[in-house]
Amino acid sequence: MEGASFEASVRSPLRQWAQHTSPSQYQPAHAGGPRSPRPPAQSSQHQQSQQKAAALSPLLMIHHSPRIGYAQRGLASPLAQSSSGLGTPKTPTTPLHPAINSVAALDARGISRDFAHSGQMAGGDDRWRRLGARILPLFNGDRVVGSVEENSEMVRSCLLRDADGAWPEIHSILRVGMASLVRALYRALGVPPKFEAPQAGQPPVLSVAGIVSADVGLDHLVAAVAGVWQTLYSHVLPYLDGVFLPLRLFKAAAARRKADAFGVRHAVLLHFRDTIIMPLLPSLDAAAPVCVAAKRRALEFGYALPELCPMAQAVHMLSVLAALTPADRGPLHHSARSMATALHS
Repeated sequence: MEGASFEASVRSPLRQWAQHTSPSQYQPAHAGGPRSPRPPAQSSQHQQSQQKAAALSPLLMIHHSPRIGYAQRGLASPLAQSSSGLGTPKTPTTPLHPAINSVAALDARGISRDFAHSGQMAGGDDRWRRLGARILPLFNGDRVVGSVEENSEMVRSCLLRDADGAWPEIHSILRVGMASLVRALYRALGVPPKFEAPQAGQPPVLSVAGIVSADVGLDHLVAAVAGVWQTLYSHVLPYLDGVFLPLRLFKAAAARRKADAFGVRHAVLLHFRDTIIMPLLPSLDAAAPVCVAAKRRALEFGYALPELCPMAQAVHMLSVLAALTPADRGPLHHSARSMATALHS
């Protein structure tokens, strides 16, 4: 009877580990030699605990989850704690894989870096000014400070602190950017800049009134406006779409006004339309009769494709701006149509 009990215990899934830890107790005796000591008689409760250990041990031996590494924290496994008083061997524990340790260390460094970064950003109240100083060089055709991801993270931190006050700050940044475009327009036309106060009691700002009253050629005006539009549409807008991407996740800030619900791209185009194009629209309408001459000069200077002609860029600009208000496209649509008709004549 004792031999059958001994053979049953040896056939358990713990046999390999048991033979490795106590070979002298479980190896069979040599022929003619003394028999190895047999294990003492076991109670029925102890046999049930051994059966549970036999069922669980294969999972514990092959699983590399951090929850199994009790030995690294100075603790015994729950199975060993429950059966330690019964004289059964403890369940073996496997150390954590080196890759798991390295990933945990990287996560810890990332979390500490995020906490330090959030503390630095919360230290001052000029986060929007710093963001504007980073992205406003775009309107001058220059490079920006930092990457898209860094500036987008600054936008996210500003929104987390005050989402409702985001749009007034964004409009302030865009107004400064539009002033840079107006300055570039003055520089392209060779006209001295003119400053006007928007309202009584406010400081004067750069406006396009000096261009409207200046005596400049219509074709020259269209070429300068087309150059500014190309800078805005191909250089400024794609970058601002990426930087202000977190703004779409904050519906409370995006729904402050109906116009702002479309995003920063829509707001930039509205500022460009109201600040630059609408005051210059009568002059652009008068430029339609000279489209044919401008097209000929463009072909003479090597612009073989029609879309490279400044007049074609002006048609594209007016069409995009007219589409901002589909219900009432207004005079922008009529100007674009008249220019397109003259361009294809």
